Amino acid sequence: MSISILNPGPSTTVQDLGRFGNTVWGLAHSGAMDRRAATIANILVDNQENAALLEYTKLGPAIRFNQNAVFAITGARSQATLDGEPVQGYRAVRARAGQTLSIGYCQQGLYGYIAFAGGVDVPLVLGSASTHVAAHIGGFNGRALAEGDELELKGEISDIPNLYGHFMERDNYYNFGTPGVTFIRVVPGPHEHLFDAAGVQAFYNKVFVATGKSDRTSYYLNGQGIATKGDTSDVLSDGVAFGSIQVPSRGRPIIAMADRHTTSGVTKIGTLASVDLPLLVQRQANDLIRFRRISVYEAQDLLRQQRAFMDKLRRGMRRPYLGEEATREPARRIAELLTEQPVPKEGKSKMLASMFRNVDWAQATQGDLFRH
Repeated sequence: MSISILNPGPSTTVQDLGRFGNTVWGLAHSGAMDRRAATIANILVDNQENAALLEYTKLGPAIRFNQNAVFAITGARSQATLDGEPVQGYRAVRARAGQTLSIGYCQQGLYGYIAFAGGVDVPLVLGSASTHVAAHIGGFNGRALAEGDELELKGEISDIPNLYGHFMERDNYYNFGTPGVTFIRVVPGPHEHLFDAAGVQAFYNKVFVATGKSDRTSYYLNGQGIATKGDTSDVLSDGVAFGSIQVPSRGRPIIAMADRHTTSGVTKIGTLASVDLPLLVQRQANDLIRFRRISVYEAQDLLRQQRAFMDKLRRGMRRPYLGEEATREPARRIAELLTEQPVPKEGKSKMLASMFRNVDWAQATQGDLFRH
């Protein structure tokens, strides 16, 4: 069984958390641009955190379910509907075969994620499902999805334990909708000594502006130029990490993204702390950014804190959930059973059927159940 792509949007690809161990061959890690949102999406549907899922950019896809499934949407904020009914993000949602999921433009943020219980079933390339479009490998035939594509899901999973407990309260990590400057933490890079004092001061004290030309390879910023001591940005080529901040001769920072080149001969003033990469990749054009210097030890501690947050999130979803949605679901199923059974004509069964006939099971609450 599968899902069908009715409209892929400008760029929807299959991703996981990345393809590691191959940069020596010139192949970038690829994977989700916002690994935090991708990880949370998989946790919401009870997957392993590295399960394959869909990443969309700027505008979400329209998808028809050819099987029953459970899905969750995270990352950029968009309007989403399932057969025309609004769908809430950061929550596990059940879909039936034949239903259509439609996701609109990213109103805040740039990258959104759709995880399906069980994960997307595509062949692994060098141990990863990630799509690297430039290299034509991974994902669905090494390319972005197109209208008419059908993707297999790993099994038909129409429910997960404690489904209604699989949600996350409003995520304020991104500061979406909050005016002002977004601070991004940076570990000093291998070439900081090649920049003059004024250049380093400008990098950490001046405001930069996100441009609209960023993609999965590079993130471009506008702002005050950053000067090197010798007025040149050329160095011997060395490795480039996800988040490396390169400063070419014109002095405007260019930040390496998931599908980056693996080596570069351009000066690198610093590297984004891994936990703040999602903050950067979700900045839209004209958003304001400032950099804040931290040590590598602080960056490692932040990463440990993020790991603890993810573990706590998964544990929380496994606790029994008795909210109103949870009580409505068994009520809905009881209503279906009563509908399928013939109404008794006499005796105690007739009396019970009469008692329950006037209950609106689709909207029943816990109190309704106890009253009857």
